[in-house]
Amino acid sequence: MKKILSLSFSILIGISVLAQKEDIKAIKNVYATYKKATANKNAEEALHCLTTSSVDYYSQLLTFSKTADSVSLANLPIVDMLMTLTIKARTEASLLCSMNTGEELLLNGLREGMTGDINPIKEITVEGDTAYATVKGTTALVSHKFIKESTGWKIDLAYSFSVLSQRLETITQEYQLPKQLLCIATLKRSAIEIPETIWEPACK
Repeated sequence: MKKILSLSFSILIGISVLAQKEDIKAIKNVYATYKKATANKNAEEALHCLTTSSVDYYSQLLTFSKTADSVSLANLPIVDMLMTLTIKARTEASLLCSMNTGEELLLNGLREGMTGDINPIKEITVEGDTAYATVKGTTALVSHKFIKESTGWKIDLAYSFSVLSQRLETITQEYQLPKQLLCIATLKRSAIEIPETIWEPACK
């Protein structure tokens, strides 16, 4: 009986390890596909690699871009503020105001190359239908999150932005920098032209 239980346990462990290997392979594939798609500005293919929460996040950014004034923007988390200002600086107001969904905004950003650097991933830890990855060249730094949806593993951009926001909030507190100043400095470093209306709602 003990031998049977031991054998059954070993089989279950083997199945679990095999399943995790398949998950890691699928995660690496979707990340590689996203990296290639963004490099080629293949927006539709890149969008297919992202979670529904990523699209939902861009729906919020679209609302901020269309309606938020300087007071509303100042109350946002720093990355939400930075993303909103970047979108407003790089997208014509008429185009923004014609958009109705986060998917439209995300597709436009992918076509325009608003993706930032996509670094190779180093380690992947799978926890059920969620996985985390570290960036190559760093140690113990969680920078990417993947979620297994009905159509397979997807990249959760919303999580990456929330992690970045925490880091930037720490910087502003440590150096006592206003969030607005850090955001504008970041845009200037990226050689993005800043319109005079940057702090006003895009749609009036």
